[in-house]
Amino acid sequence: MSSTIIKEFILALDQEISAIKKGKGGSFVKVFNGRFLREVSGLFVYVFNLENFLAVLDDSPAEIEIRGKRYPAQVLLTQGLEVEIGIEQFCGQHVSEAKLQTNLWYLLELLKKKFTELQNGTPPAISEMLLNGKLTEISGFENIVSCGSCGIKNRITNYTSSNTLRCGKCKNEIKPQYSLTTSPPNNSQKKAIDASFFSQMAVIWGPPGTGKTKTVAQSIEAHLNAGRRVLLVSHANAAVDEALEDIAEQLKATSFYNEGQLVRLGIPQPSHLEKLTVKFPLVLLDKIAEKLGESLAKEKRELEEEKIRLESILDQYETLFQAIQLVKGLSHELSSLTSELSSQSNWLSQSNNELRRLEIEQTTNKEKLIEAKSASSIKRFFKGLDPHKIQKEIDKTSFAIDAKRRLAKEIDDKIQKIKDLQVTKEKEVERAKTAANNLANTFLNEDRISVAEAENKKKEMTSRKDVISARLAEINQQLV
Repeated sequence: MSSTIIKEFILALDQEISAIKKGKGGSFVKVFNGRFLREVSGLFVYVFNLENFLAVLDDSPAEIEIRGKRYPAQVLLTQGLEVEIGIEQFCGQHVSEAKLQTNLWYLLELLKKKFTELQNGTPPAISEMLLNGKLTEISGFENIVSCGSCGIKNRITNYTSSNTLRCGKCKNEIKPQYSLTTSPPNNSQKKAIDASFFSQMAVIWGPPGTGKTKTVAQSIEAHLNAGRRVLLVSHANAAVDEALEDIAEQLKATSFYNEGQLVRLGIPQPSHLEKLTVKFPLVLLDKIAEKLGESLAKEKRELEEEKIRLESILDQYETLFQAIQLVKGLSHELSSLTSELSSQSNWLSQSNNELRRLEIEQTTNKEKLIEAKSASSIKRFFKGLDPHKIQKEIDKTSFAIDAKRRLAKEIDDKIQKIKDLQVTKEKEVERAKTAANNLANTFLNEDRISVAEAENKKKEMTSRKDVISARLAEINQQLV
């Protein structure tokens, strides 16, 4: 029995590969602005820009045409509108443009190769057990299910439909989560969904009209809701399309469909392509890329509007903080003037005291000179009155008095200038305080926050603006 099915699989794969090769599966994609990155395992790795999003699996084989010559290549990584391509020959540091032909039938050829190996050898025990309707455990594969209540991950082993599985932590029942349509699954279909969800491998069998495709759709939704990834394959192209239509119908209201996470690889049958285009366009790669562009454009508009709003608020904050800073600066200048005025006043007081001392000393010396001139020689000798020395002392003191008077005049003039500046600065401080208070009353009272809280909000908004700017740069790169 298994040998007959394998032959049918190989025949179906041949037909599918032929259909893809005749269709768009081998069409050329224009790439440009290629830059050489490195050499890895005999491949020369280049990064190219794309005109449109490229739907191809990583490590898929391809051919690239550069300056009229074709080279074997491998698509290593696609990210946004950039693709890394490994080429078997070095083509220079820069490649202005090239044509890339992807191979969408690569995985099908690998699958055909595996079936051919099975046909020529002994089928593995797992295949025999599945085809005979027996459950099996796969060595090295762990079936992990997250609890919908507490989120803890549970390892499932030896599942049977008669068991009720419970979370090891919260003890709530673990069961697959899927949407209930107008015709919910019957008991047999529920068991099939459970078997697909909990078992490492399961076979769902049923005659025509028993709801296998619908059951598969609900099973896939349960896997996706559990954070798993699903690859849907079939021996016939039309069967994949039929299943995908049911899956898209099941998930049309979810983010899985609306965010383009259900992807139809390969070429749908013409009749199914028409239906998918009309009813479920977001499973087709070109429509997903188009929707992604619309989503990015919408996100860009929303982010730009938010950025403008943030910039307006930040401008108000900046105006307020500049006014507060101006008050602080002017108050500091006023404080410096007050300090300078005090210092100059002390200096003037000291100079005036010294001047009075010198004037008293000068008066005393003049009296001594008069007495010395009128005294006899004996009296001068005994009293130590030397007119010549006294005159020298008078001349020296006169010079010191003149210098001290000039210094006192300079200090007094400087004090007057400082007082004038002080009056002007006091007026400036008062005007700045009034302006700052008006801004604070207008701006801060609206939000009922303090200046310190406003500073924190400004930091948060500035950080958010930086995040928006970075995201806008990413979107612009993707939309180019």
